[in-house]
Amino acid sequence: MSSPGTTTPSSGTMSPPVTSMVIKRESFSVPMRRRPKALGDGMETTKAIEPSRKRRAHTKSRLGCKNCKMRSVKCDEAKPSCGRCVSSGYTCTYSSEDPALQFAFTQVFKLDIGTPTPARFLQKTVPFSMSDDKVGTYEMRPYEIAAIDRYLNRTVLDFATAARPVKPLKYVDMANANPFLYHVFAGLSILHDIHLADCSMDTLHAQFKAASFHWYQVTRLLQQKISRYASSPNLQIDRVEKDSIWMCSNILALGVFANVESFNPIESWPLKPPESVDLSWVKLDLVRDIVFTLSKPNDPDSHYHSYYQLLEQIGMPDGTAPIRPHNLSAAYYPYFNITPESTADNNPYHHVVAILSQIQSPDGSFKENLRYLSLKVEMRPEFVHLLELKDPRALLLLVIWYSKLISLPWWFVRPRAIVEGASICMYLRKHHSDDAVLMGFVEEQASIVYSAYNKRKWGNTEELERQLGIASPPPPPYEEPASPQHRMNYELDTKHVF
Repeated sequence: MSSPGTTTPSSGTMSPPVTSMVIKRESFSVPMRRRPKALGDGMETTKAIEPSRKRRAHTKSRLGCKNCKMRSVKCDEAKPSCGRCVSSGYTCTYSSEDPALQFAFTQVFKLDIGTPTPARFLQKTVPFSMSDDKVGTYEMRPYEIAAIDRYLNRTVLDFATAARPVKPLKYVDMANANPFLYHVFAGLSILHDIHLADCSMDTLHAQFKAASFHWYQVTRLLQQKISRYASSPNLQIDRVEKDSIWMCSNILALGVFANVESFNPIESWPLKPPESVDLSWVKLDLVRDIVFTLSKPNDPDSHYHSYYQLLEQIGMPDGTAPIRPHNLSAAYYPYFNITPESTADNNPYHHVVAILSQIQSPDGSFKENLRYLSLKVEMRPEFVHLLELKDPRALLLLVIWYSKLISLPWWFVRPRAIVEGASICMYLRKHHSDDAVLMGFVEEQASIVYSAYNKRKWGNTEELERQLGIASPPPPPYEEPASPQHRMNYELDTKHVF
């Protein structure tokens, strides 16, 4: 038996009792607090003991709101809501009976646990028109899919109004039902990118090439569809496809108008050598009557029915209406042979002059902007023929319209209006400088289009005119007589009409 206070070792040797063990102090590092020496006990002090900091006196908030008391913060006691409750979003209350820490704004939401609506996805495979009029498939690349996404979230918003908002998902549904629409979406979006870039044509070659590919494809595909339906008049076309065809033709017309071949007026129509693609935007609008008859966008079940109701409310300019005597400058009447007897049938300029006379005072509204675009789709074949012949009076009317388009907020009308407008002014000044009346009109329009052109990074009109050998400075502007006898006679002759 071992006595208490001893341990039994596992081996045969006996260990000494615990009481006999010597604990060396050096083997332990136990920190010990030493009592500070009292003053005068050999300890020297170099600095007097600093007194404790006193607490600053402040006004107690005893009448604070309930929220601040619960949060243990100081309340400024402002009425009806203190500053802390306003910044925290709580309803401030000073009554002990009202609930505390209530949010000032609550949100109500609806949770639908039914079958979820399937998401809309963009198709990556679109039709491809081949040289033998057969239709294949084309796999869109990532940059083209990104361009379509920009169209749905950026470009298409330019066509929205408060009364007729744009619904991008509607466009996705129509494109999924008729994938050829993806070509026009991508083409117009790339042209929008080019406009926003605002740089020289040389740096945008890849973008123009990509846009031209999609315009070519959609033109061929649309032509094939129209030909197929025209050859089979009894073929039934559903409403979605009719709207898709009409949408395609409209976006294609805008894209062709927005797509200029060069930012240099010397390389643009009418200064450049004649080509078959000249005035293609006008010729495309001339065949839209066929598409209108096929798609019938003004039917009540059409997606565009509300748009045509808006056009009826606006009251679009009428090219067949008589031209009132005070709507134009006096010099216009004799120069374009405008008389009380002239009509759109016996005077090729009457139709355009009548429309221009009805859009003289824009107010910047969406409705007035639509009135400006009316001339684009209202040009008659006889006037287009005069443009092809580069008739100076027809060119003058076109540049007058271009100078008005420059002020519109729509990006797709400005490039052609600026570049071709400058080209027309230079052409008239180079080849018809002996016509004083014409030069007066031209200088008035040139001041507008030249200023717009020089603000871009495309070039300088003075240098371009110097290359063309146009006299500088330009001839003085034409001054209208103080008493225009022709307009006075015109007013006398038309009193019985108006």
